[in-house]
Amino acid sequence: MQIPYSWIQDFIDINEPASKVAHLLTMAGIETEAITLDRGQQALVIEITPNRGDCLSVLGICRELSAITNIPLNNSNIKTINYETNSDISIDIKDSEICCRYAGIVIKGIKVNESPEWLKTRLISSGIRALNNVVDITNYIQLEYGQPLHAFDLSSLNGNSISINKAGKNQKIKTIDGIDRVMPEEAVIIFDQSRPIAIGGIMGGFETEIRDLTTDIFIESAYFNPASIRAASRKLGLKTESSYRFERGADILIVVDALKAAAGLVIELCGGNACQITDIYPIKHKPIEIGFDRLNVKRLLGIEIADNEIDRILTSLGFVINPINRTVSPPSYRGDMELPADIIEEIARIYGYDRIPSVMPKTEVSINKSGSSFTDRFKIMDYLRQAGFTEVINYSFMSAETLSRLNISKGDERVRAVSIKNPLRKDHTMMRTIIIPSLINNLVFNLNRGSDDINIYEISKTFIKTDDILPKEQLLLSGLSFSNNSQVLWSEPAGLFYRLKGLIQGLFEGFGLWDYKFKPTDQPFLFKGQALDIIYGADNIGYMGMLSPDVVTNIDIKLKNPMIAVFSINLDSFLNLEAKRLKYVPISKYPVINRDIAMLVDYSISAGVIEELIRKFPDKLIADAEVFDSYAGKNIPKGKKNLAFHVIYKSNERTLIETEVDELHNRLVEYVISGTGGSLR
Repeated sequence: MQIPYSWIQDFIDINEPASKVAHLLTMAGIETEAITLDRGQQALVIEITPNRGDCLSVLGICRELSAITNIPLNNSNIKTINYETNSDISIDIKDSEICCRYAGIVIKGIKVNESPEWLKTRLISSGIRALNNVVDITNYIQLEYGQPLHAFDLSSLNGNSISINKAGKNQKIKTIDGIDRVMPEEAVIIFDQSRPIAIGGIMGGFETEIRDLTTDIFIESAYFNPASIRAASRKLGLKTESSYRFERGADILIVVDALKAAAGLVIELCGGNACQITDIYPIKHKPIEIGFDRLNVKRLLGIEIADNEIDRILTSLGFVINPINRTVSPPSYRGDMELPADIIEEIARIYGYDRIPSVMPKTEVSINKSGSSFTDRFKIMDYLRQAGFTEVINYSFMSAETLSRLNISKGDERVRAVSIKNPLRKDHTMMRTIIIPSLINNLVFNLNRGSDDINIYEISKTFIKTDDILPKEQLLLSGLSFSNNSQVLWSEPAGLFYRLKGLIQGLFEGFGLWDYKFKPTDQPFLFKGQALDIIYGADNIGYMGMLSPDVVTNIDIKLKNPMIAVFSINLDSFLNLEAKRLKYVPISKYPVINRDIAMLVDYSISAGVIEELIRKFPDKLIADAEVFDSYAGKNIPKGKKNLAFHVIYKSNERTLIETEVDELHNRLVEYVISGTGGSLR
């Protein structure tokens, strides 16, 4: 919205530069984007938020400035009108839900002409095209009061009656832009005695528009239901200055005042004699009362504002303070006021956001005696988010087929599911005992919609039936990672497995849990050789690995060689693990020496077992060991696999000698071979 600064000064005696006024408005939440210069005068370009329809006028902006500056508002531009006769136009509101008030005035004997220069200048500076004195006056009052008006050529109306109703079916009208339009059934239509003559709140009709030879006019001023105007405008694809204001809620109490202001200008600039105003007002405005506790002002804003300043701000904005029942009633033009917090926000913005000091908030820190499981859960979620995983939330239900598709046998405790007496769907007959199937369903859903990079997790409870009344509940963290091998330049089947293993290692170490181990698992739905149990101390608290090919085959995925890795961790156990306090050890200033071991072992022996053997070897010069290769297949005997390890030797006291490391390494190799029954390659 664009408003000439001189127009603002008609309503409020403010002599500050336009730039200062723009700053004051912006600091009060009425953003002024720019100051333009047109026809020798400055204009403020103001961005109005959808909830502030009351500011879509010069009067509305001036009300704000008056409250900000405490300068009184000159709020009386209405000229005295001598009504010659009673109106001979009757008005009938057929549907008071879509039109709560409709007023009109007949003025006879006017002369349509070009508007005076001052009027054209203000309209053009506001971004409105000047047409003729009658239309320009209705546009001028709309800009000044925020109340849309429309003028009809009285001689073109059929009969002496106006009615307001919904369009109904198959209603057509030719609007003033020359387009024949079919009306939505719920559109507000203005009818004369025999036909539609305007789309209420949006646009007038072509046949009744003001023309050069018009001598008698009927001007309407109304309050239309914002929802009705919004719906009709959207369906018609028709946005106008009128609909823009009515959609946001006009002021029902200013309907007649705006009409009087327009009539006074018409008589002054166009001549003519006015008939009495007809005002049909079936649903009267009832001010709402919003509870207001002054103590909450300080609590929410963090500053002390004197009671008399609060009273001044609210009164200047048109609010009525009711001290007896401790309520505040907003003015009729503030339909956005509903909550006590809305009232306090008004106090804050007029007081000045820039006057509210920035203070570091104080937080009372207390020890959570029941533990910090919620904090740890958020830490886990944040870790997974940074690793590229997305949280999903599923229903806690499953079907019996869910377990059979995962090859879970009858001896597994997860088959002891709690049945649901009144399931809503056939696949929701039991409470979940495992989360992995739900994640597989999420995978299929996303793949069918074009996603190809899927890393998801869920934190939820599972329920296992017991002999007690209540089932055993377990809080699980389960995840799934998908890779489509057909979309990469080379194939590395173990890549996804090791990425997921690294994710789990990072999770444990991020919590200071260093005593974790992995060992081969017998989970029936995981691929042997790429499936591990997660061990901490003596407890099995989870598993991870690739889904077995027979399980993947039963998943409705139309892709070649899909790779799916899953994991599940018992959070009830994980969140109760004691973190190991790390001790600082200086980095050795002496160089390390690396040696490798490559050996053939039985396929059943895991790399973790050999790593543990190496670390237990009784010599403090062995600093670390890690597997870097695992292979079974061509050129390897059946039932065997090749494992290769880096071994790091170092001393914190001296430089090691190659010969002593060689001798130590040979003893280590013999120790490992003896402990595993393997052989060197």
